[in-house]
Amino acid sequence: MPRTCPHCGAALPDVRGASCPVCRAELPPPDPTPGAPPPAAEPHAPGPTAVPEATDERTARFWLTLFGLTPHAYVTRALVGVNLAVFVAMIASGVSASNPTSEDLLRWGADFEPKTLDGEWWRIFTCVFVHIGVIHVAFNMWVLAVSGRLMERMLGNTGFLLLYLISGLGGSLASLLWHPDLVSAGASGAIFGIYGGLLGVLQKQYASIPTAALAGLKHSGVTFLVLNLILGLSQPNIDMAAHVGGFITGFFCGLLLSRPFTPEGAAGRPAQNILTAGLGAAAIVSGAMLVSAVRPSGAEAARELERFEATERRALDTYNAAVAKADRGEITDAALAAVVERDVLPEWRATRERLAAQTGTPDDLGKRVAALVEYMRLRQEGWELFVQSVRQGDAAKGERSREKHRLADEAAKRLGNDR
Repeated sequence: MPRTCPHCGAALPDVRGASCPVCRAELPPPDPTPGAPPPAAEPHAPGPTAVPEATDERTARFWLTLFGLTPHAYVTRALVGVNLAVFVAMIASGVSASNPTSEDLLRWGADFEPKTLDGEWWRIFTCVFVHIGVIHVAFNMWVLAVSGRLMERMLGNTGFLLLYLISGLGGSLASLLWHPDLVSAGASGAIFGIYGGLLGVLQKQYASIPTAALAGLKHSGVTFLVLNLILGLSQPNIDMAAHVGGFITGFFCGLLLSRPFTPEGAAGRPAQNILTAGLGAAAIVSGAMLVSAVRPSGAEAARELERFEATERRALDTYNAAVAKADRGEITDAALAAVVERDVLPEWRATRERLAAQTGTPDDLGKRVAALVEYMRLRQEGWELFVQSVRQGDAAKGERSREKHRLADEAAKRLGNDR
């Protein structure tokens, strides 16, 4: 049977690797002769455009069909490039390559409920391209490069881009819903969406896909899923909600985007892409509205936490400077007590009252606020007892003041990096 160009339909000479004489598009190798073993692959430059070797005729035909329908997996390469470029830019700006801080991640667009629900909804998109260290980005990009090329050829370039982005957004919303206190970043939700999308495609096209064609994807997928499961069970800060959300979102996208691997099926891809984009946008908007309704915003509590840090710094600096002067004999204990009462306690009390008024905050953030309020209470009572002991000449209150400060120091240590 004469070959035809998969791009324009023109009749082709049986020349392996030739370009179409009509449209000049690059052509896949010719189909093997029925009943004959698959042709040996000719040498060509390595990369995503190389047709994988096949050990049976059916798999060889499948690869030839996919490469004919989607000759280039340029979206996968572009996504890997963007993720790596963002990471390199982060390092160039001074962010640690191995252990970036939460502040660094937030500055580069990580997802965090208090900020996202306070109007910075763009974070559910940007967080998909921000990674938490070199191991994180290297592992994710390896899996994306392996899994993305096959899925891109199954769905087409535009369909694959939709799968990736919608899955990433779905994972971000799931993270906001289940882990509002977690600073979330990384492409894992979108990559889980690729495997969810594959499952969706298999539901409709299982008979058309040879098992051997999925061998490489199965290996990388199992490795990816097992490692993420182990990390999720052993590391409390792994965002499993984003993974599950991305996988489920990807599954439904795969169902919508799946088309038969034929020229007629490929011709219907644009309509499926438009449908998926519309339904995906509606689902993301609805999900954002659900998160806003279900999760009480911690934005005000987060702002109060930032104010607390500034208040604590000023209060402790003022108090310690006055204590140092008293130790050197430059001021009396009465003057020290006056500094505490005039310059330290008023702002401290006001900040504590504002924090204590933050009710209805998300569970984990609420626990953090409660711990800070308790710490502030102990420190405040220590200063108040000190002032009373100096003015009343009460040594017992002075001892109680020291005990309160000791307990406050212990509370501060427990707060640790959460403060």
